[in-house]
Amino acid sequence: MGQVSESIKKSFEDKGGEVKLNASVKKILIEKGTAVGVELTNGEKISARVVLSSLDAYATFIRLAGEDLLPTYFVDMVKKIKYKNPYLEIHVTLKELPEFVGDLAFLNKDKLRWFVGYYPSPEHLERCYEDCKWGRIPRDPLSAYYIPSMWDDTMAPKGYYTATFFSQYFPITASKEQHGQLKDEMAEKVINKMAEYAPNIKSAIMNEVVFAPYHYEAMFGVTEGDYASGLMIPEQMLDCRPVVGWADYKTPVESLYLCGSCCHPGPGVTGVPGYNCANDVLEDWRRK
Repeated sequence: MGQVSESIKKSFEDKGGEVKLNASVKKILIEKGTAVGVELTNGEKISARVVLSSLDAYATFIRLAGEDLLPTYFVDMVKKIKYKNPYLEIHVTLKELPEFVGDLAFLNKDKLRWFVGYYPSPEHLERCYEDCKWGRIPRDPLSAYYIPSMWDDTMAPKGYYTATFFSQYFPITASKEQHGQLKDEMAEKVINKMAEYAPNIKSAIMNEVVFAPYHYEAMFGVTEGDYASGLMIPEQMLDCRPVVGWADYKTPVESLYLCGSCCHPGPGVTGVPGYNCANDVLEDWRRK
């Protein structure tokens, strides 16, 4: 995923664009119903003919634009968007690759073991979700890991590997005070389960850090830590994404567009929301 971002950044810069890193936006500047730029947290103001936001709808409109500048009906719909993706991420450094045993020993050939998942059945998935719904760690959590440094050795120190585990379903319905303990307990279960198939993986881990949704909310401003920018459920998909009547990347604010995964067709490393939005912007420019 990082290489996709780097490719987009390079293409943008090659065309004369400037990328500002660590430049948090404080608010979207709106004058007479039209977006005219942004103000950064350091006080710097940047003017623009068009403002595009790849943040989720709540972050864009309620936190940055300001609900007092938006139609009441629109604000009401934005506030009803559901952000509840119950996941866990574990980032580790490995001193050696997992060695699978038994029927899964074939994964040790070539680079097959770079991505391995544990999803026994639809029924098992349902049981894990039921545990999460009632604020419990799944008894046998689902998980998948990937080791990107098997393909790009610049992503880890020489002789080591980086790996990320993604697991569902983290019990986000439990109180926030419990999340710290719950995330560590769930991470241990995830690692132990993979060790049943690759026994050396526990001793191969040099260090690890565990993130639950609330970490991503604090670090990146993602509403409720939802990596999908809003649940992918029927009432939040297709022409209802992000809200009914505003599925064409435009917003009630002139010259302010949404271009991220809170729009149709949603999350995933596809670039489709941005591509569609860019074409809408160009079409509007030509019309004007």
